[in-house]
Amino acid sequence: MKTRLGVMICVLSCGLTFVHAEEEKPLTWADFHMGLSRTFARQPVPWVCQPLATQFPAAQPVVVRAPGGELIANAGTALIHSVDGGRSWQQLGEIPVDRRVPTGFKLLSLNLDGCGVTEQGTLLFHYTKQFNRGQPYDSFAEAFHAECHILRSTDRGRTWEPAKRLLSQGFNCVGTGRARFVRLPGGVIGLPMETWNAARQESPVPDSQKWFQAFLYISSDDGRS
Repeated sequence: MKTRLGVMICVLSCGLTFVHAEEEKPLTWADFHMGLSRTFARQPVPWVCQPLATQFPAAQPVVVRAPGGELIANAGTALIHSVDGGRSWQQLGEIPVDRRVPTGFKLLSLNLDGCGVTEQGTLLFHYTKQFNRGQPYDSFAEAFHAECHILRSTDRGRTWEPAKRLLSQGFNCVGTGRARFVRLPGGVIGLPMETWNAARQESPVPDSQKWFQAFLYISSDDGRS
C-alpha cells in the first residue's frame, strides 16, 4: 500500500509552476500504529540487570511465577525452576513430547512454546507439531497441519498426563504461538494461541483469506480441559 505525494512541474513563459503531487511514499507499520510508534521513539531507559549463565540450553524460554514465588521456565524439553529469584536453576523434569505424525506425513517443526502453573500448583506445557507430506513449507497448503498439544503434571513434572490437542471450532490449524499460560480470577487458566485455515479438499485458500487470528483459550478445571 502506498500514498502518492510527488510533484509535477510545468514550464510556462513566466517561469516554473507547481501543479500537483504524484510521488509515491511507502506506508509502514507506524502509519497504522501511531501510538506504538511514539512509544518506540522515546529515549530508552537503561535496564540494570545481571546476566546469569545456566547449564540449560534454551531458545526464547517462557518464564512464569508460581503462586508461592517460585520461577518456572522451559528449556527445550526440560522444565526448570528457581527458588532464589532466578539466580540459580535446577531441573524439575523432562517433558514427554510426542514427535509422531500420521503415516505418509513428515514432521516440519516441533515448537516447544511455553509453560504455566495453576493456583493448585499443577504444571502445564504446550507444544506445536507442524507437518505435511514432504513439500516445501507453506502454512496454507492443503497438506499442511499444525497441532497444539497440552501436557499436564500434578507431581511437579515427575509424571505427565497424556497430551490433549487444543481444538478450535472453525479453524483447522492451531498453534505455533510462543506464549505462557496465565492465571485469571476464579482459578481460571488461559492460553493465547494462533489459529488459521489451511486448504482442504483441493480447495486453495484465496489470498484475501490468508491471515492469522488469535484467541484466548481458557480452562476452569485446573487445566484438565
